[in-house]
Amino acid sequence: MNCAEYNSKERFENAMYMVYEAKRFSEKADGVGPITSLLWMSPATYVTEKIGIASTSGLALLETIYQKYRQQGSVSIDPFPDDFSFSAASPDPQHPTDDQSDQKPLLE
Repeated sequence: MNCAEYNSKERFENAMYMVYEAKRFSEKADGVGPITSLLWMSPATYVTEKIGIASTSGLALLETIYQKYRQQGSVSIDPFPDDFSFSAASPDPQHPTDDQSDQKPLLE
């Protein structure tokens, strides 16, 4: 992230891309595989959830952006679509799991 010149005023989309890009670059190291999960915590003023998880389509969007812009330095990412992420308290609608209605949510 230091190489991408991240700063604390970075837009959410650009910061998420920088994290994804850093993860993809790190896959060259032993022990870092291709499976990616992207979670974040933020003040509620920046995104609707305080804790969020990139959805399958969100990760696919980041991969598309990565394939287009990797190693080009600074990139300005357009706002993410609504299905980019989901709340950590809700399952990914693209990957339904067994009925968990009787289980307490991880976060309340």
